[in-house]
Amino acid sequence: MSKLAPAAWFEPLVGSVVVSVLTIAVNHTALKSQEPILSFMWLAVSIAIGGFIGWLFRTVRNMKNDAEYAKTSIDRSMKQLDEFERTFVHQLRHFFKQNPFSIFLEESVHSGVLGSLIRDSIECMNGKVYKVHENKYLLYLKEAISHSDTYLGVQRRPVRWFRDTTGAPEYLTDLQNREMKSKRRIFVIDSNEVQDMKEDLENKELMEFYWLNTGDNVETFYIEEFALRDTISLNGGISDFALYDDHLLIRYDPQSRIVSYDLLSESLVERQLVHFLEEQLEANRDSPFVRIVREGALTEASR
Repeated sequence: MSKLAPAAWFEPLVGSVVVSVLTIAVNHTALKSQEPILSFMWLAVSIAIGGFIGWLFRTVRNMKNDAEYAKTSIDRSMKQLDEFERTFVHQLRHFFKQNPFSIFLEESVHSGVLGSLIRDSIECMNGKVYKVHENKYLLYLKEAISHSDTYLGVQRRPVRWFRDTTGAPEYLTDLQNREMKSKRRIFVIDSNEVQDMKEDLENKELMEFYWLNTGDNVETFYIEEFALRDTISLNGGISDFALYDDHLLIRYDPQSRIVSYDLLSESLVERQLVHFLEEQLEANRDSPFVRIVREGALTEASR
């Protein structure tokens, strides 16, 4: 306190002394000729004016210092805020990359169906929706269809599944009505349902039901699972899935009733399947994926 008090009065004191000296110097003769009381009053007024000027100077200087300090503090706070923002965004992105929200950062076209999937899987945050009935799975697919330009689906059950499952014909119709650049479906049939699949393919009435609902523009193929295993590595098997725009992948396991969703990457078995189908079509080969024609008969390569 003893160091601060003199400083607080320094400018007013200097101002008083300077103005008083100037007053005496300028008005020396006049002060001598006046009554002492008047001279004293002149000197008192000079001291007061000098003190006020000194105080005003100190106030202006303090305001300038305060403004500079405030600017420095604001700059420092802005730097700290920028650093916090960068750290927060980095941590937020890292968090998102560890759970299904990462898909939202990369995929905007299918935000509708992704919103539904993430909302339904929010409790587990692992990209899976549990206890899903087949009808609910079809609803996810129908929602994805409405924003897609390409489609590739893998169906693990024979053709009759579309006829016997509630909501399946409507799903086929939605796919038929959506204009796309490419539509493909692959029936991947397990050995215990191969005979059912062959019977379905020979059933003209059933196949006509299929084509009328799904449309002629859905390229349809058939492969038995053992043949697929000779083509690609199926360590954990392959589930029903639908691939939209060669990017958004929605899978369904009817036994565990789990829907999972992901973005297609080179490491996934679904990518291998797509790759080998495209390779076969580019080479104009008839196998191992056998094309199903509208007449409902298999080509000779499947017999």
